[in-house]
Amino acid sequence: MTLSIDHIVISVNNLEQAIGTHRTAGFTVLRGGEHANGATHNALICFADGVYLELLASTGKAPKPAPIDFSGMLRADDGSIGGLALLSHDIAADVARLRQMGTPVNAIVDGQRLRPDGTLLQWRLALISDGFLPFLIQDVTPRPLRVPDDETGTTHPNGVTGVGDLLIRGNIKLPPSWMF
Repeated sequence: MTLSIDHIVISVNNLEQAIGTHRTAGFTVLRGGEHANGATHNALICFADGVYLELLASTGKAPKPAPIDFSGMLRADDGSIGGLALLSHDIAADVARLRQMGTPVNAIVDGQRLRPDGTLLQWRLALISDGFLPFLIQDVTPRPLRVPDDETGTTHPNGVTGVGDLLIRGNIKLPPSWMF
């Protein structure tokens, strides 16, 4: 099992305002789209190292039936980390291994969102201990459709090229054998 950071979810109260703030800070921000249940939408800050920040906000709509509701990552504190996605290339095997290690992992579910250009993106994910800090994700559609990897989308006026370290403070319990 080799898991790496796929993306970090930043909960924001107002997506348009967050897009403007991050652009002013020198980031290239791409509109992501609306998740399948209609309750959340996002924008992405993609880096050359393949990791991205997902700015996630409520749409203000009531959730429609869907396999997953990302509203659980929204926080009252604007700009807080709401989720950490770990990239899996074989989610079924990774879930089985985590369970063998004694880690509670939910069933694998399908997720999707529609990009503003009409492209449907699909992935599979599994929540660990019923939460989003962290969770596993595996692409179904080609990854570059979900995470742009071209220079236009990954070059930032402020010069940031990736995520070097991630420090999360709080009550997050990971098995001691986890190696990222």
